[in-house]
Amino acid sequence: MIFISFAEYNGSYTAAFKNIFDWATQVKNQLFENKKVFLMATSTGARGGLSVLEAAINRFPRHGAEIVGSYLLPSFYLNFETENGIIDSELLDSLNKKLNAIQK
Repeated sequence: MIFISFAEYNGSYTAAFKNIFDWATQVKNQLFENKKVFLMATSTGARGGLSVLEAAINRFPRHGAEIVGSYLLPSFYLNFETENGIIDSELLDSLNKKLNAIQK
């Protein structure tokens, strides 16, 4: 299982991720080798990285990823603390349910 967490900048992947991903898929198009992939995204806005997550959900299967789940963390600075992690109980419960579902 591969877990990938995205920060969203201007509605897309960060430049660093996009550069690495583009070069890696040039070397090996089926980069993920049919592995299961769980995707996560966050941003400072209320959409929580929805645009970058949708881009990955649409793109990664073309490179051999089996997307088994996804999670959005909206309004990062309001919902996450370095010492405590996700502080919104509903958002934390949602993540735990999704992670438990893929372990079965």
